[in-house]
Amino acid sequence: MQTAVHYYSLLNSLQYKRRSSLLEPVIGFVQAQKTFFDMGNETLSRKEFEDFVGNISASVQRQVILMLTSFVLLSFLLFANVFCHLFVVWERERERCVVGLPPSSI
Repeated sequence: MQTAVHYYSLLNSLQYKRRSSLLEPVIGFVQAQKTFFDMGNETLSRKEFEDFVGNISASVQRQVILMLTSFVLLSFLLFANVFCHLFVVWERERERCVVGLPPSSI
C-alpha cells in the first residue's frame, strides 16, 4: 500500500512539474507584454511627448498648406501657358482667314 501511495505521489509531482513547465513561459510572456505596454503608456502620457506630437502636427499642417499653394500656383501657370499657346494658334488661324488662305489642317 505504501508503494502505491509513493507511486501516486510521484505521478502527482510529475503532473505538477509538467503543468508548471508549460505555464512558466506563458506567464513570463504575459509579464513581458504588460511591462512593454506599461512603458509605452508612461512614455505617451508625458508632457514632452504631447509637445512633440503638437510640433509634428503643426509642421505637417504647414507642409500641406505649402504643397497646396504650390499646386495652385503651378496649375495657374500651366493654365496660363496653355491659354497663351491656344491664343497664338487662334491668332495664326485668324490671320490665315483674313488673308484668305485655307486652314492649316487641310
